[in-house]
Amino acid sequence: MSALPDFRSDNLAPALEAVVRAVADDHIAALRTNVFAGSRFLESELDAGLSVCFARDVESIPVVTGTAANALALAALVPGDGAIFCHEHAHIRGWEAGAYAFYSPGTRLIALPGAGAKIDPNAAQAAIAAFRVKEPATRAAISLTQSTERGANYTPAEIAALGAIAHEADIGVHMDGARFGHAVAALGVTPAETSWRAGVDVLSFGTSKLGSLNAEAIVIFDRVRRAQFADPVKRAGHKLSKRRDLAVQILAILDGDRWIASAAHANNLARRFADGLAALGLPCAEPVDGNQIFVPLSAALAAKLTQAGLQLLEWTEPGLHRFVFAHHHAESDVDRAIDLVRHCVRP
Repeated sequence: MSALPDFRSDNLAPALEAVVRAVADDHIAALRTNVFAGSRFLESELDAGLSVCFARDVESIPVVTGTAANALALAALVPGDGAIFCHEHAHIRGWEAGAYAFYSPGTRLIALPGAGAKIDPNAAQAAIAAFRVKEPATRAAISLTQSTERGANYTPAEIAALGAIAHEADIGVHMDGARFGHAVAALGVTPAETSWRAGVDVLSFGTSKLGSLNAEAIVIFDRVRRAQFADPVKRAGHKLSKRRDLAVQILAILDGDRWIASAAHANNLARRFADGLAALGLPCAEPVDGNQIFVPLSAALAAKLTQAGLQLLEWTEPGLHRFVFAHHHAESDVDRAIDLVRHCVRP
């Protein structure tokens, strides 16, 4: 029997064939015609494609990492000596090595609680009110992760509630959308409903986990803010000479709603695996809203599973393990993993 796929992260997923072909075809066409239209032309197409996707005229900046998208977006909202409100488990707080502060010196994070790594609106309102009393003129932003670091999805109403609290206090709203597609697919809403219509000003739109090679996009819903990005993007080294390659990838992901199909497939596999584990007496620690699941495992069982060939990733708490599913995984892969767990639980 072949080795099991790696379920530790969807960052390990290969690119979709359609994405690879789109990049290759773009370069092959340029070689054959000796005409390379340049980045600006493709980026205008990307803006047009994203404008259709979000049902609003938007501007975008393609970058190669989600960390860059988050840090640059937050630097535009809070250019320095300000504050960013986020969940205590937020990716920008625990996994990005302070990138927000690198691009926005003097800016600090204010961590907030909430179940499922979703910011509690009462906690946000209290913290923002206290902040505004002490620092009425300081620039600030609130950053939401969709889907969250615990696999939960903010509903449009939940985003709108936090957005209203933020905007009333003159605070910008950023969304870390590394798994934005998974949330849209799971919630059954439009991209607009869970972004700008709910009050999001700037979105880090992730496609790497959905099948691109290395493409993310900063999507700017408030076009007045576009000028704030020019210098930070150049200074950060993210104005790539061949950024058209990123635009081509994202356009290929958007074409025919490939990103939604990719996300829905991954979400369905996560539910399949969660149901299989629950039948074996191993329920998830968090509701399964997307393509991530979190399962408490004893040290003894974790050791047996690892020895049997299932690669594990212990998350932020001892004994809590994360499994993530992607477009290249198959139902048969999940079923084989469930069988392996069954053998280890009931030898």
